Amino acid sequence: MKRADTEERSTRKQGMMKDYKFIIQYGDKVKIKGYRIVSNGESFRVFWPDNVEPLFISEIMFTSEPFKAVEKWSNLSDYLVVFMTEPDNPYRYYRSKEGTQFAWGDNGYRMVESRGGRIYHTWHGSNDNIPAKYLTPQWKPVIEKNKTKTLQPRACRLIRPASLLGLIDMIQYIESVSDVPLNQFIGVEIGTYQGAAADIFARKFQWIWTVDPWTRKKHIGAVGDAYYENMAKHKNSTHLQMRGDEVVGGFYDSMFDFIYIDADHSYKAVVSDIEAWKPKLKPDGFLCGHDYMPGREGRKGEVASALIDAIGKPDKVFDDSSWVVQYKGGERI
Repeated sequence: MKRADTEERSTRKQGMMKDYKFIIQYGDKVKIKGYRIVSNGESFRVFWPDNVEPLFISEIMFTSEPFKAVEKWSNLSDYLVVFMTEPDNPYRYYRSKEGTQFAWGDNGYRMVESRGGRIYHTWHGSNDNIPAKYLTPQWKPVIEKNKTKTLQPRACRLIRPASLLGLIDMIQYIESVSDVPLNQFIGVEIGTYQGAAADIFARKFQWIWTVDPWTRKKHIGAVGDAYYENMAKHKNSTHLQMRGDEVVGGFYDSMFDFIYIDADHSYKAVVSDIEAWKPKLKPDGFLCGHDYMPGREGRKGEVASALIDAIGKPDKVFDDSSWVVQYKGGERI
């Protein structure tokens, strides 16, 4: 197994990372145009562009060792990403208590690259069959964009019903029941993180405000960088790097057609956000949010309890756990 040596760790700690690209492939060998195959063991293979291996990989580890063994490594925190390279490894995405992310691929291959010191990955698989209803001119660019994600920090919208596709379903539902065209919507998202959802909102709405203080201890700067990268092509958005309770008073009542609450998931915070932001909704508007998971333990379950106690069960819940409540004349329909 290849481990980072002292020099590599020193380089990483100084914030210097060599830009490089490589492909990791799972299962049987496949031909990848423009890349040559380098075998690194029976259980995994790495493809380096032009067969030139980087001089060092300071924050990534490839291993075919079982997950339980890797989790006991004394130097696990030295690695940002550990690729579990056996096809039958049960962990697709998992972050250890040390902060190291575990990732693996199914049928296909994953291209990983460092650009400007941040790590990205693009997965190309033989079974990433996207339903035809999402491969429309308006959504196909979103699908393609979300095949490349940042691992630093971990991207938050995977291309599957329980994530990106569920969010698209929510927007299409709102479009189908709204009397106002979405291109006239003024919206706000409280808790935007990397802006993956805001990217979708901005593609449909006239304007989207996003609110997030980005105060999490890990990857604070990287989260903001990922947000601005996601939103770079949109000219119809404004971000406020503050908490929702700090900015809500700056908006006038009945201002928004759409409000999406995805900030602090504690019961008290969700109730507070609903009470604070609901007056900002137009009489014919949509109050929405994320992580409606009734019966779940912890803070995700608290979202459902808070919502039910504050305004009742939502009108509709989608595969990604987004929820929608529609109002007409200021009353629920």
